[in-house]
Amino acid sequence: MSHQSLHAQDFLNAYKILKDSNKALIERNEGREQNEYGQAAYGKLPAMGIDIVCLAFSVELHLKELHRVVTGATPSGHNI
Repeated sequence: MSHQSLHAQDFLNAYKILKDSNKALIERNEGREQNEYGQAAYGKLPAMGIDIVCLAFSVELHLKELHRVVTGATPSGHNI
């Protein structure tokens, strides 16, 4: 497995962990009294959006690895 594939898998694993954490926080806060801003006692989700960024990085790195396997050339930057 290439270095790029390992990083892609790391980002995918981070996405899964953050997604599960956010889901658990939502379930734990359901039914709790909300403050004047409509937020539960613990506020907004601390990792909201970060999970999607991790997923996007994972997809990008997997696409780059696919590009490398098919063409033999590794794209640089965000140029796929």
